Amino acid sequence: MLTIKTVDCEDQLRIIDELAATILPEVYKEIMPSDDIQFLYQHYHSFEALKQNLKEGVNIKLLFEEDEPIGYLTFIISKQCLQIEKLYFTKNFRNKGYGNTVFSFIDELMRNAKLNKQRLVVHKANTKAISFYKKKGFRCIKPLEHFFDNGHTVHSYVMEKDLYKIKI
Repeated sequence: MLTIKTVDCEDQLRIIDELAATILPEVYKEIMPSDDIQFLYQHYHSFEALKQNLKEGVNIKLLFEEDEPIGYLTFIISKQCLQIEKLYFTKNFRNKGYGNTVFSFIDELMRNAKLNKQRLVVHKANTKAISFYKKKGFRCIKPLEHFFDNGHTVHSYVMEKDLYKIKI
């Protein structure tokens, strides 16, 4: 059974740092050069980056199966929108329904906060994730390019989902 725990201390951030060091190369090895993966890790998933996120009010969750950390989720809540920043699982826990559990958690959180939109950014070549997000009701709303300091460009999609369909 998946347990979602709020991160509130540096020890938990270190666990995510360790997870990210393993997960990112697995997820992106076929779609990004290794130096881009390292840049992504250092600037967005490392202990220092996560520590800064926590200071800035980013919601950070550790995902557990029993006592084993199996992934992490980060998101920002703003005007009527929940922006999913990161959602990753370790290899042995992908495609086991945990993503569905996380999105049920997010949907409930949104209902309680009276939010309507979910938004996320996904690499264009991450077709498995795109397919999963579409099944969860997301649609691609625009392309997005990230320009890394090392000269590489990452091509992504901004995807969005309305929790409530407004009828006129």
